[in-house]
Amino acid sequence: MEEAKVSVGVIDQEGLCICDVCRKILSTGKYAIGIIHQHQGIEKKYVLGIDPQLMCCGEIRDIVAFFNSETEANKKAKEIMKYLTDNQEKGASSFLKILLEFHELPLKTLKFK
Repeated sequence: MEEAKVSVGVIDQEGLCICDVCRKILSTGKYAIGIIHQHQGIEKKYVLGIDPQLMCCGEIRDIVAFFNSETEANKKAKEIMKYLTDNQEKGASSFLKILLEFHELPLKTLKFK
């Protein structure tokens, strides 16, 4: 049985995604949304990305969807959880831009509530 949980994570210092080439700031904020997925007893934690993806320096960039307020992040997390619940049988998570597991991203201080 597969299960998904959507949580808001808070970052000790402000999160920042920048272009590797020009160093332009593409996303910043104190909160991120995590999707915790369990399948056959294995738990994986992912971070929600910006969709549609951003272009910078001629390349598509995978960018974490940061939020400046907890209220804003909670609102988005509730929307996502409702969508996943309402569309459980239809592969609902395919509409999400899910990035790498968060421990692979430079978000070492991301803590989910």
